[in-house]
Amino acid sequence: MNRVERFYPLDSFLMHKLDDTQGAFDASCTGGDCGSSMPLGGSLLPLITRDSIRAWISSGAPEN
Repeated sequence: MNRVERFYPLDSFLMHKLDDTQGAFDASCTGGDCGSSMPLGGSLLPLITRDSIRAWISSGAPEN
């Protein structure tokens, strides 16, 4: 899975890490563990922030 799959937030590993759903893919990750959620050691980012990142990916993840 790409870190960011342009136009497809559900297929972007970044979103799974931010939403703490990466565990569903453990079998596909090195050592059978996809690691911790992001940010490491802290609470999940607020939903509004994660939704902004989701919208950025949905719009093609422009580099601006």
